[in-house]
Amino acid sequence: MAVKRPEQKTKKKYLIEQLRETHNDMDCAREMDSWTAVATLRRQALALRAELDALALTEEEDRNAAGRATDDQILGEIVAAVGVMPVSVIEEIMEACEDRVGAPRLRVVK
Repeated sequence: MAVKRPEQKTKKKYLIEQLRETHNDMDCAREMDSWTAVATLRRQALALRAELDALALTEEEDRNAAGRATDDQILGEIVAAVGVMPVSVIEEIMEACEDRVGAPRLRVVK
């Protein structure tokens, strides 16, 4: 499960709003035939877009990193889940594992 950083969400919303405002300002500058302002605003919009893309890449990397659990982490989660199950269910799981692996049968001691 990916952990979203709150400052990134806030920053993302801020950047999106700034990009919208920049596009609106560009439209106004075009209507006024202020081509210097249009060029400046276009550069600003490109910089905002690049920052948004970099933020999206960081979020994707965070999601991918969260999706790659180590074997020890996975084993820990399995052990924790099995640890809260009733003994009869644990015995069934052990039998299923033994059938698959062919290991000698272990008994749960109460």
